[in-house]
Amino acid sequence: MRKSLVALLLVLGAAASTANLALAAVEDGQGFGNEGLKEMNAQMSKELRSRAARLGTSAGTSDTTWVGFTPGHVGPGNYWSIYAGYGKDGYYRPINGVAHKGDWDFETPVNGDTLQGFYPLRNLYATTGGQTRTDRNRPWWAIDAGNMANYRINQANGRTFGVIGVWHRDGGSTQPAPGSLPSPGWAPATGNFAAWMGVRAHGDNTVSDAITNNPFNQDILAYYGFGSVSPSGNDEAFPGYGSQMDQMLYRDIDFTGAGTSNLSVHFKFRTVMATGVGTTASTRTGWFDSDPLGVTAGNTNPQLNNMISSSDAGDALAPRDSFMVYVGSGVENNTWLPAASNFGQGLPAQNVYDKQRRWFGEVLHWDRDPASPASNPQPKFYKELLSVAGNWPAGADTVNPNGYVDTTFTIANAALAPFLTKNNKIPAAALAKLPDVTGTVFPTLAQLDAARTLITTKWDSVVGVSYPTPAP
Repeated sequence: MRKSLVALLLVLGAAASTANLALAAVEDGQGFGNEGLKEMNAQMSKELRSRAARLGTSAGTSDTTWVGFTPGHVGPGNYWSIYAGYGKDGYYRPINGVAHKGDWDFETPVNGDTLQGFYPLRNLYATTGGQTRTDRNRPWWAIDAGNMANYRINQANGRTFGVIGVWHRDGGSTQPAPGSLPSPGWAPATGNFAAWMGVRAHGDNTVSDAITNNPFNQDILAYYGFGSVSPSGNDEAFPGYGSQMDQMLYRDIDFTGAGTSNLSVHFKFRTVMATGVGTTASTRTGWFDSDPLGVTAGNTNPQLNNMISSSDAGDALAPRDSFMVYVGSGVENNTWLPAASNFGQGLPAQNVYDKQRRWFGEVLHWDRDPASPASNPQPKFYKELLSVAGNWPAGADTVNPNGYVDTTFTIANAALAPFLTKNNKIPAAALAKLPDVTGTVFPTLAQLDAARTLITTKWDSVVGVSYPTPAP
């Protein structure tokens, strides 16, 4: 189920800020919060400076012990060079010209990492500031914060506590969790495995990501949000899926030589998804379909069908957790166009920033069809085949725990389907410089195959020259 606000925070900085804010938040009976303020004159300022000058260290061995980054202690069991020492020895009390000791200063790279082992995290921001805005006027609430499951730090080492994608190959209940841990409550429709958009319980390392080597379990969402709604202090009840996520499972289909063949898409699926949706005006939130770039604020939605607004939809049609299937033209390694560019906001084409972690608009070309109505702009290069919410089949969560829906979609003459072809790949300026090919006859694939066979099998007899080709 989608939740609320988002803010950019560094964990260590958040802890320090919280402590400072607690001191600053004391208020008097009038709510002015000013009893922490105190006038200061020159004499008081001088006295405070003299007190600071008198600060020193204890001569005894019971002085404060500081623990943190200390240069020169990297080793097989100490990757981040963490060490401890007494304040009297200079730990945490910086000395001019001497490297900091027992102090994470985020200045000195450790194994090339300037964050010295820390992770910067984006946290949910859970206050309205007393304002009631539509979700389009607070788009930072609609960020897919649950995609932190796919975390990758912006450092050369690319360290992560996450996985490439939450969709993965899993055996469900046929791969039981160890010990007394809860196992997934589903079984594959056929065979031993299925593609599952979910994670296992904490401590269940049965299935891991082959790229990041992290297990598909609750730990990949450990830093998703701080604090809980439940009085127990824990809102998590895995196995299951997380909140405010947008996860995709992708497969390429090669149409080379397919001619006018039809494309049949056949799969079995089951869903057990939350159907609740927040309807409080000040906190209800939709999401972005293609990408979160561009402007969404205004009296009306300037990015229709990209910013899926809960405020605009109303309670009955408010967006909620859903499972969708698409077929279309993949972005591959070429550039993609942000959704806002379709609505006159002038964002240029972008390179795919991370080819393993993408927005929807970086997976399928999201361009809108200019012939579609402005009140409901439709995709030009992809087609939605299925969109469902809740439990499929009925009772999948209770009386029909192993049921599946068997589904087939057929696309006629798929190689020529307009939504499967990305047009205008060559810029007009570059195309104008190419030679005129009017009247040129290009060989067919069959003719090319015949020519290759003729050249490779009859070269010696026709040309009369043999070139030895020894094995490497």
